[in-house]
Amino acid sequence: MRPHTTAARHVDKESPSPLTDSPKPGGNNTRPKTPIMISLSTETAVLCSIRHARMATLRSSAPGTQHTTRVFVLLVLALAGGIAVGLVRGGTLRALGRIDVARPWTFAAVVAALLIGRIIPGTHAAGWVAATVGIALFAAANPRLPGLGLLLAGIALNTAVILANGGQMPVSLAGAERAGVPVRDVQSSSQYTPGGAGTVLRPATAVIPVAFPNAPAVVSLGDIMIASGVGLFGAVAPMRARRTLESRRAPGTGHPHSGVHYEEDADATTTEPVHG
Repeated sequence: MRPHTTAARHVDKESPSPLTDSPKPGGNNTRPKTPIMISLSTETAVLCSIRHARMATLRSSAPGTQHTTRVFVLLVLALAGGIAVGLVRGGTLRALGRIDVARPWTFAAVVAALLIGRIIPGTHAAGWVAATVGIALFAAANPRLPGLGLLLAGIALNTAVILANGGQMPVSLAGAERAGVPVRDVQSSSQYTPGGAGTVLRPATAVIPVAFPNAPAVVSLGDIMIASGVGLFGAVAPMRARRTLESRRAPGTGHPHSGVHYEEDADATTTEPVHG
């Protein structure tokens, strides 16, 4: 019986309890101590709190711009689809890159005005007014560029609707539900407002549901016209630009005198300098 007791005491010495036994001075204590476990748990809790706070911030800031971003997806798809059609019809990206436009700064001003109106609170309506003026100047300087008429009409129509409804674009809540857009995004947005009986120009407001995967939206008639103009440009401009390049390379199209002159093709979208 005594050897058994000695072995038991030996096991107790080799396996001290982390809750009752204190570490031996100079000993090799390999078990994690309770303060370390508490520290790790506290760190995990802090990280989770930070993550939840960041997600809450993103959710609170998303409604003001999320719907606009979804409408931007429509424009990108329209441009990509238009360019695909243009390439199938014989256009080339090289020819598209050779298109020269007049007063490109006016188009840059249009994009800047819409971005500022989206980012800075209280400038939504002013941004659309500035964009209308800018696109009108750009269209006047480039009357033969395809799609600009639809682009101008769409921006002007959206501007008229926004001005008539107190600086916000009304959105159909029924359309938002059908498209999958959270109604709270519309209700808490500074750029959009729920449509109702008092909405002015209601048929031209955002009443058309577009259920894109991961990017649902409710668009207006003006948005459809803008997307159509962008798509028309992508479909027609590459083909016309290719024809222009081919006509300039054909024999007998040059001028006998030297110097720089401008040659305009009957089916060209632009006028470019040609060195004779």
